[in-house]
Amino acid sequence: MEINVGFALMLATLAGLSTGICSSIAYFISSLLAFVAGIMIYISLDELLPTAHKYGGEHLSLAGLLAGMLAWRSVYLRFEICRSSSHDERRRDF
Repeated sequence: MEINVGFALMLATLAGLSTGICSSIAYFISSLLAFVAGIMIYISLDELLPTAHKYGGEHLSLAGLLAGMLAWRSVYLRFEICRSSSHDERRRDF
């Protein structure tokens, strides 16, 4: 059986290049999603909240905003706890 070093080198190079290219695309997409999330937060705080205040739901709209922030924070903390506990378990296995 003949070993073709050039072909193996070409395949390894293609695998490395595809990893770099795809990670760059994923980084761009995640940055784009973060930008869109910022736009949505701006729209909700600049347009929707004052409109809710104008139509008489001052306390209810503010309570909804705070409840949404607290819900988001609790979900975020829950995922952080799950991630850190699973990371600790993996570390103990080694």
